[in-house]
Amino acid sequence: MKKVLLVLVAVLVFNSVNAQWYSKLRKSDFSSDYKIAYALGSGNDYPYIDVSLFIRNRDSELEVFVSGFGYFSSYSSKDHDLKLSIDGGEVYTAKNLSVSTDNEALFLGDFISDSGEVVSIEFILNLMKEGSRMSIRTYNGSDYNTAKFTLSGSSKSIDFVLKN
Repeated sequence: MKKVLLVLVAVLVFNSVNAQWYSKLRKSDFSSDYKIAYALGSGNDYPYIDVSLFIRNRDSELEVFVSGFGYFSSYSSKDHDLKLSIDGGEVYTAKNLSVSTDNEALFLGDFISDSGEVVSIEFILNLMKEGSRMSIRTYNGSDYNTAKFTLSGSSKSIDFVLKN
């Protein structure tokens, strides 16, 4: 019985550590202040084991991006791919991806569902608020990398960023 309780406590502690979403108001001396929420995911391909998802609202402009998935050359952005699935459901493919200036992050826009319907990033964020886990797979022209994110706590962090 003690072993069962110990395992249960260990699982709960592990899940609570991995279930962390962070949200902050960032102050800037050079541009306007902005709100940001982010989550740390876990990848399955070394060295891409520390991946992050960011949601930022700067000057009422929403930016959603991922980092830690490897290097994305800016000159071949049409060869990049990002797919996500929430709770193992429908797969959404990013319609337009932009590469950061350091080639380490992908900025997300609209998505296309399995049925061909175009959905907004706001639609995806609402799915995230209702879900419990999300998988993201990227392709950088030569390698696929997959990561998992817990969505526990995402609703509060996403609402913090979206509300003025």
